[in-house]
Amino acid sequence: MKSDTLNEKILSTKALVTISLLTSMSIILARVMGIIVPIAGFPALKINFSTIPIVLSGILFGPVAGFMTGGVADVIGYLINPQGGAFFPGFTLSTALTGMIPGLIY
Repeated sequence: MKSDTLNEKILSTKALVTISLLTSMSIILARVMGIIVPIAGFPALKINFSTIPIVLSGILFGPVAGFMTGGVADVIGYLINPQGGAFFPGFTLSTALTGMIPGLIY
C-alpha cells in the first residue's frame, strides 16, 4: 500500500518532488520576493511570505517533512544569499519548528 505521507515507510516520488518544490518556493519568497519597509528613512522591517510553503509542507506531509522543509530552506537560503552576518542555528531551528508545529496540529 502506497502512501503520500512522510510518516509511512514509503515516500513516493510525487511527495518528494512536492516537498522539494515547497522548499525552493520558500527560498525564493524569502530571498528574492521580500519587501523592505523603511522607518524614518532606514530599512527597518522586512516582510516576506516564506513561511507559507513551509507550513503547507507540514500540513500536507506531516511534522517530519515540515521540519526538514524549514531547516533545509533556511540553510540553503543562507548559503545562496547570506543576510545579517554570521550563521545562527537558532534561526534555523525556529524555521524548522514553523513547519513541524502545523504538522502536529493538523
